[in-house]
Amino acid sequence: MSSVVAKVFVFGVLLMIGVFLFLFLLPARSFDFYIKNPQSEPKIGLTFSTYYTRDILKLDIEETYGAIIEDLDPQYMRIPIYWPDIEPQKDNFDFSVYDSLIAQASNSQISIIPVIGRRQPRWPECFTPKWAEVLSKEEQEEEILGMLREIVGRYQKQKWIEGWQIENEPFFQFFGVCPKPKPKFLDREIELVRSLDSRPIILTDSGELGWWFGAARRADFFGTTLYRQVWNDFLKEVNYIWPPQFYVFKERITNIFFDPKEFWIIELQAEPWTPVTIPEYAIDAQLRLFDGENLKENLKFAKATGFDRIYLWGAEWWYWLKTKDHSELWDEAQLIFER
Repeated sequence: MSSVVAKVFVFGVLLMIGVFLFLFLLPARSFDFYIKNPQSEPKIGLTFSTYYTRDILKLDIEETYGAIIEDLDPQYMRIPIYWPDIEPQKDNFDFSVYDSLIAQASNSQISIIPVIGRRQPRWPECFTPKWAEVLSKEEQEEEILGMLREIVGRYQKQKWIEGWQIENEPFFQFFGVCPKPKPKFLDREIELVRSLDSRPIILTDSGELGWWFGAARRADFFGTTLYRQVWNDFLKEVNYIWPPQFYVFKERITNIFFDPKEFWIIELQAEPWTPVTIPEYAIDAQLRLFDGENLKENLKFAKATGFDRIYLWGAEWWYWLKTKDHSELWDEAQLIFER
């Protein structure tokens, strides 16, 4: 058994034992030892998705993004760069939308994490241009590498870009319309980006259902999701019952074997998980699933993990609600981002 396989096996056994203890044997207070006591508040940021804004919520990208920067004034921004947006035809790149977003963030001195690769935040998780869908898997991989080279080459001189997130949850195969995870190709992507730029590599995984080790051992910074309410077609609304210590325990076990410099909550739920798209779901039903109190409680829960940074997930929805005369979430977010 190779050393890596052995580590993975031991990690899995320890994690399963830990989850069992959390959920079935011990009260939450028994894990007070694992709660971190950070010396300072975590850094708070958010994710902005052009796809979600334009294609799902039917909002204007510039208007929505401008309002987020002007009214919320976040210090940290994660920006997915969707392949179909920048290369609608083979070798014909158009970065105009992302040039504008990155310039506005830079002018406001916002630290930026671009998400690059095919697998990106928001359903269906993987985004491939029409022209590339007919290519073989091997040909698609070469095109993805070419796309990464174009993005990094274009933005590597931007001082407010602090690192590169490569793919989104690349080891999480149970969600999204995506090819099966291929670690060897991910390694090629990482190697390419490292050869082009020296800034840190961020990799992510599901906080609730991911094992973390595949991403953590390759990353400079590791990011986890944190969801407390999801929707399942069979079970309907599902609320996770585990405490913040669940995530801290996973971090401690991960750090036994692998050592990313920081652990982040890259995607903290700040919007409802609905059975259909947001515009198809009644606003009062949305707010029953997630309101301003949920936002405050989720942030409090996330801070209890002691992780170094927290990116909120749902800013586009807050603005969409505001355009529908429901500014409660927007107003609460303004309080969070006051500095």
